[in-house]
Amino acid sequence: MIDYGTAVQQAFYTALTPFVSCPVEDGPGQGDGLDPEEDFPLCVIGESTAAYMDTDSRLGAEVTMTLHFWSRAAGMKEARGHMSEAYRALHREDPTHAKYKLLSPHLEAESVDTDPDGETRHGVQTYRVMVWWDSFGSRLGLWSDVDVWDDNETWDEGA
Repeated sequence: MIDYGTAVQQAFYTALTPFVSCPVEDGPGQGDGLDPEEDFPLCVIGESTAAYMDTDSRLGAEVTMTLHFWSRAAGMKEARGHMSEAYRALHREDPTHAKYKLLSPHLEAESVDTDPDGETRHGVQTYRVMVWWDSFGSRLGLWSDVDVWDDNETWDEGA
């Protein structure tokens, strides 16, 4: 089994850290001593799912990755601002990873709510991204940067 979720998490962390104006934690408890219960504002790269889509010539998956944003500023503006920064860094961009090809993450859903403590704002974003294991296709000479299925392509049985 290939751990596509970890690859997306690493690529998202690299893409987010220069653009989001609050600390980004690479999973709960993995940051620079940050405590999501005390350090605000904060972005945490959280849960993921992977639907494997292996073929005879490619190994890949469709991955969803959840980002959490916490703020204790009054109102929702700060949390939404950090979410907007993450959107600009990720949506329809191509985050890089040394061993995997990530294709155009799309923001699938987002929400901002007040946590039960009444003072913490909690924003959540979920992104969907296609991931291909680059070394498999490259090793076999099966694909390059332009050999990715285009939604506008049609199948030509005579080819």
